[in-house]
Amino acid sequence: MGTSKTYAYLRKSTEDQNTQGQALAVLKYGNDHGMRVDQYFDVDCSSGKSPKERRIDELLGVIKEGDTLIVPELSRLGRSVGQVVMIVDELVKKKVT
Repeated sequence: MGTSKTYAYLRKSTEDQNTQGQALAVLKYGNDHGMRVDQYFDVDCSSGKSPKERRIDELLGVIKEGDTLIVPELSRLGRSVGQVVMIVDELVKKKVT
């Protein structure tokens, strides 16, 4: 299967936000659990944009079985519970932690 990787998905949706706090939360989680993030998806885009614009399609294209995804909040993945559930379902099908 190869070496598994850990990804982090950070997204700011307004000009007044930044992803620094999200990155710190991810780093703390990683340090607390002995994990190192291999790749960050740092996105500057509203949740109302398409999955391609939010880089969700790109993330789902590279993440594979055995990999781990860390998000500071599930709300970063989508605009609605339905969107988030669909993305999490895709990750579960891929056997991503």
